[in-house]
Amino acid sequence: MAISSIGLFLIAAICLRIMPSPSFALPDLDPNYPGPSVLAFGTASPTDVAPIPRLADLKRDLPSIYLNKCHQNIQGSEAIRCEFGDVESSRIAVLVGDSVAGQWLPALEKIAKEDGWKLISITKSGCAYISIPVRYKGKIYQSCIDWQKNALQSIKDIRPSIIFASQADSYGYVSQEEMNAAFLSRWDEYKKIGAKVFVIESTPKLSFDPAECLSENKNCQTALDKAYPKHRIQEIAKKRDVHYIDLNTSVCSSTSCDAIVGNVIAWRDKIHLSATFVRMMAPIIQTRIHM
Repeated sequence: MAISSIGLFLIAAICLRIMPSPSFALPDLDPNYPGPSVLAFGTASPTDVAPIPRLADLKRDLPSIYLNKCHQNIQGSEAIRCEFGDVESSRIAVLVGDSVAGQWLPALEKIAKEDGWKLISITKSGCAYISIPVRYKGKIYQSCIDWQKNALQSIKDIRPSIIFASQADSYGYVSQEEMNAAFLSRWDEYKKIGAKVFVIESTPKLSFDPAECLSENKNCQTALDKAYPKHRIQEIAKKRDVHYIDLNTSVCSSTSCDAIVGNVIAWRDKIHLSATFVRMMAPIIQTRIHM
């Protein structure tokens, strides 16, 4: 089926788009920009190299789900579905969750293209993909609750062989015990679909805005104990037949989380990794999954 890069068509009244991804990244394997391979593989990082992306581009160094309006906003409840990778493939994976889940799209899309499978994104801002009531600014987040139901129905309709799930490490309106129970309940629903489930640990958070800090100081870092997720899902993942992925040792050293890793600015803001950095993590993620 021929479709333009901003084409839009409806399937079962759900928005489905096939989208290309823009890239701020330089070609793969540029020795000047080893990025996460410095931490993952001990690759040397040249000195006196201007980091990428440029500070002027950092806030716009986003996954294509934002640029192509595939990521649901705060107000919307529709489970927007966008296709990436080999869109004709019968091997299907779904990426589902909040904006922290969405940050992994650049790497997963790259892997999907290389390995010949279709990747479908279903994400929404500030919306934990869990089975309990959600709040936003102190009020019931009804659009999130509705989106959760729509997203689950979409996944049931798609019947993917793989589900990638991730989200921010905590939401203040619910206890961690309730959150853990909600994770387990949702993962059980995924397993009923027959999917292989990969849960990706939330990423560390900086104590500063990277663009602001780097405009004044190249040595911008947050101590590891202050940056690392306070509520990790590794232990509860052991209670279910799900595959736990922790990529944070490719993001932070054993002592700190630095804004620049291997001459690449790792974060686009305090919470989210830059698309350039995540795209460079594709080989690391590829070793953790088996399609």
